[in-house]
Amino acid sequence: MDGKRDILEEIARLPETERVNERLIDDIVAPQNKAKTPRGGALAIPRPALLGAFAVFAVLLAVLFFCVSLPAANRKPAAPPAGGNRYFDTAEISVVSIETPLPAFIEENALAVRYLTGLQDVNKAAYTLEEGQLVYLTQQCLFLSAAGFDTVNLGIVLTKDTFQYFEAFDDIHENIVLNGLDVVCGQTIVENQYNIKAKFAYEDITYFLEIVTDSAEGKLEYYVNTLLGL
Repeated sequence: MDGKRDILEEIARLPETERVNERLIDDIVAPQNKAKTPRGGALAIPRPALLGAFAVFAVLLAVLFFCVSLPAANRKPAAPPAGGNRYFDTAEISVVSIETPLPAFIEENALAVRYLTGLQDVNKAAYTLEEGQLVYLTQQCLFLSAAGFDTVNLGIVLTKDTFQYFEAFDDIHENIVLNGLDVVCGQTIVENQYNIKAKFAYEDITYFLEIVTDSAEGKLEYYVNTLLGL
C-alpha cells in the first residue's frame, strides 16, 4: 500500500480543482500488488523442478528398456526337434581338434560313447554353426597289425541327424551280424589297399567305421570288437 500512500500525498498537494477520485487511484495501484501470471493463464514451472521431472522420466525409460531387452539377450538357442531328422552339409558344421585327452573330453561333455585308442590318434569334434551343438566326433587312428599298419577312421554320431560328411557310407549295402550286432558294410580296393566301410548302432549311438589295410581278413570283426569291447 506504500504506492497508494505516495500517490495520495502527491494528490494532496494539488489544488482543489485538480483533485482525482480516490477510487480511480485504487484501480491503478491494485494490479501492481497482484502476482503476475503468464499470458494465457499457464503456470510457470521453476527450472530445477522441470529438470528433476525429466531425470525421473529418463530413469523409468531406462528400466523399461532393460526389462524388455535383457531377457531377449539371455535367451538360449532352441533345442533341436525331438528325433533329430535334420540334414547338415559340411558348410553348416564347424570341426575343431580336441586338444585334451579324449576320455577327459567325453567326461566333460557327459557322453556315453565308445572310442578307439591306437598308436597315434587324431580326435576332432563337430559342432553346428547355427546353434553350436556338439553333433559328432571323429577319430583317425593308426594300428599295427601282422600285415603292417592299419588306418582306422571312426565317426561317432551323437544325434539322429544326417550329415553330408558320412555320405560315402550310403553306398554300402551288405548286411551282416557280428556278435549279435547288425552291421551294414562294404569293401573296395583303392590303390592296392583294402577299404572296408561299416555302419551300425550301439546303445543309441551311430558309428561309422572305415578301415584301410593291406589285409582285409578278419579286420572288420576285430575292430568292431575292439571298439565295443565285445
